[in-house]
Amino acid sequence: MRRLLIFIIVVLLLIGGWLFSAANGGEVTVNYLIGNLTGRLSYWLLGVFLAGFLLGVLYCGAALVRARLVNRRLRDRLVQTEQELQKLTSAASKAAR
Repeated sequence: MRRLLIFIIVVLLLIGGWLFSAANGGEVTVNYLIGNLTGRLSYWLLGVFLAGFLLGVLYCGAALVRARLVNRRLRDRLVQTEQELQKLTSAASKAAR
């Protein structure tokens, strides 16, 4: 059921994008510091959205890698601390005998 719902949403988004592209097919000129470029408005918007998506993925990916490295370091430190605690506990139990 969930896959069907996702499929329907994707199809609706594709149809909406196609309708948007058909309605905004006019040529626009984009002026930037060095010069200017001409293209369809729908292509410019698609390019900007894709660039934003890729930048977001890269930023989140970097944050995820950093978090995993910190998590691994803390897990290793936890294992060392547990081993040290086990040694101290066994040494204390031997001394109490």
